Amino acid sequence: SEKVLMPGLALKLNLHPTMSAQTEGIGKGQDETMHISSGARLAWGYDKKLTLDDQNIAALPIDYISQQTGHQVDAIFGSSLFQHFQIRVDYEHSEVTFTSGSGASTSGTPIPIMLYGNEPYVEAIFETATGEKVPARFLVDSGTAGDLILSRQFLDAHPSITKGHVLVDTPPVTAVGGSIQLELLRITSLDLGPFHLAAPVAAVPNSVLGALADNDIAGFIGAGILSRFTVDWDYAHKTMTLTPNHHYGEPFEADASGMRLVAEEPDWKTIQVAAISPGGPAAEAGLKAGDVLNSLVL
Repeated sequence: SEKVLMPGLALKLNLHPTMSAQTEGIGKGQDETMHISSGARLAWGYDKKLTLDDQNIAALPIDYISQQTGHQVDAIFGSSLFQHFQIRVDYEHSEVTFTSGSGASTSGTPIPIMLYGNEPYVEAIFETATGEKVPARFLVDSGTAGDLILSRQFLDAHPSITKGHVLVDTPPVTAVGGSIQLELLRITSLDLGPFHLAAPVAAVPNSVLGALADNDIAGFIGAGILSRFTVDWDYAHKTMTLTPNHHYGEPFEADASGMRLVAEEPDWKTIQVAAISPGGPAAEAGLKAGDVLNSLVL
């Protein structure tokens, strides 16, 4: 939930750590220690009119975000920012609005959220292929690029969710804590408040680290779902208000190439094959990890 900055930039800004802590990401294989500096002042937005004083800033390598998005990302806001503002995220128009006090208004549908350590959780309902309803608690994480991340423990405890569906191998991805080996699963549907989300695609990691180690958590709701709405966050009133945008009714899609692509420094425009799934379309086409894509012909 902390604000995170790339270590090199933290050094340039003369941010001196006052404490250290281990990260609790869902990846594994790397020793991820974040060094936290206190007393920092943040300023952002037009003319830097938005400010917060006496903030904690964690230094942690997050270059994997730049690799996955193709844009340089030096820092991320943590969920602790949401306790200071009402925040509207308009995914369709790529706009974020910060409002102090209770000045924001919306005509959308409020969804109750529960806050644990400044992180928002919601209750949702799976519908299985046989029509069974399975209630579930999710962490809402706008930093998760896909639709859903589901806990393998939760799926093992509720086998009706996967019955009639196939888990498909996919190349490993990188997140806080290291590499994640996972499979993809298209579920029947998920109901979030009154919104019926048909056939979203879930990533199912093999690891049970971080939040996925909690037996009460089904997984994460990610940006693949949130981006179908304008989302108004109001921590003071513990609501997440959803207003569908033009993408709401579109089918959920997933990468079926059998390869993972990353952008490379310094300009993040060189596209390299990072991993290949054996027997997948990319492997059959002769692509190998380390290959660079020079052009794409449709």
